Amino acid sequence: IAAHGLPARAEHLEFLGDSALLHLSTDSGLALVLRGAPGLRAEPGERLHLLFDPARALFFGEDGKRRAKLGAREGALLVH
Repeated sequence: IAAHGLPARAEHLEFLGDSALLHLSTDSGLALVLRGAPGLRAEPGERLHLLFDPARALFFGEDGKRRAKLGAREGALLVH
């Protein structure tokens, strides 16, 4: 989450104990899932900007299958 970058809207936040998953959507309809620290906070509907390292991102198709292996899972941006 950054001051500028890819604009997205928070949909919901899941707390998993050692991490949190923030589900987001873009104006173009792209669904994103950001895995972050357990202290990650965002309200549904909140507008955010995202910057991420593509080498640490995982990309998935609408069928849920991974499309490319681009790097480590830690801190990955999961794109559906």
